[in-house]
Amino acid sequence: MSDTSDDMEAGAALYERSWLSSGRRVKIFTARAHSPEAVEAIEDWCKVHLGQKLEVTAMKDCQMVELWDDRVIQVERNTGRQLIPAIETKLKRRM
Repeated sequence: MSDTSDDMEAGAALYERSWLSSGRRVKIFTARAHSPEAVEAIEDWCKVHLGQKLEVTAMKDCQMVELWDDRVIQVERNTGRQLIPAIETKLKRRM
């Protein structure tokens, strides 16, 4: 994958290894899952950095406990109310 860096190894992979070693089910959630070539590249990265392939998906499911993403804004369940309104303020300042 062209945008995979050493920072990824030090960041998310550390958490993923911890979750896997404690028996948690871990999936890679990405919009890239629509592409078989991208899925293969992600699986290859997982094999190298995590020692195993992980499921790669673009679909959330009811058993999901957490979602880690660089673009997600958390909202309150069943209301849609933004839980961290400060993010909106920060984004407005950038514009």
